Amino acid sequence: MAKLDKEKLTVRQASHQDIPVLVELNQKIYPHDFYTADMLRGQISVFPEGQFVAVYDGKIVGHCATFIIGGDIALKPHTWLQITGGGFASRHDLEGDYLYGMEVCIDS
Repeated sequence: MAKLDKEKLTVRQASHQDIPVLVELNQKIYPHDFYTADMLRGQISVFPEGQFVAVYDGKIVGHCATFIIGGDIALKPHTWLQITGGGFASRHDLEGDYLYGMEVCIDS
């Protein structure tokens, strides 16, 4: 009896090479409000350790973006655009107290 290969789900850090696929995924999931390539490039450049992709059977099917921020900012009222620096994670602060989950995007 032949052994069938199982499809595998893996999670890894996002890379700059993933950006075109992540733009397409975000447009598919959020057609009216999606990340631009520049935003994704900023997130990966500012805090590469906090950007992840889920890969299923060789295809990117999910994306998670995070950054670190201080409690003095995170615990005050804010909008998503304000706290994320316009979606670029530009307010990332390695000395911060909180890991802020700015995005989770999963293909159906």
